[in-house]
Order: sequence, then C-alpha cells, then structure tokens
Amino acid sequence: YVIDACDRGNTMRFVNHSDNPNIASHWIIVDNLCHIIFHSTELIPAGVQLTYDYGPYYWRTRTNPKEL
Repeated sequence: YVIDACDRGNTMRFVNHSDNPNIASHWIIVDNLCHIIFHSTELIPAGVQLTYDYGPYYWRTRTNPKEL
C-alpha cells in the first residue's frame, strides 16, 4: 500500500523520516477498513520532532539526503 497525504490528511503528514524513529505503526482492520495506528517507541519530551521510518521503498522515488 502507498499512502500519500500530499494534498490532504491529518497532522501525521508532517512527521519526517528518520533511520532512528521515535514512533512506529501497526495496521488493524475495523469493519473491513484498514487503519494505521501510530505509537511512540520511547518517551518523547514536548517540543521534540516526531519521526518515522518511511521504509526502504520510499527512497526508490526520492533522493536520499545521505547521497547528496
């Protein structure tokens, strides 16, 4: 699946990629509809950016900043 919140979505669309993320996701099915649940993987102090690992396939269509 691909989720693209480029034009619309909730505040999770502002979460940036990290190789050491502080949030993770799980998929659940409710009434035959897939939902993605995000949870923290550590205590996140106020003011700290939320980060998520976009996965290996994300960099197939984007420029990896490590390669610039």
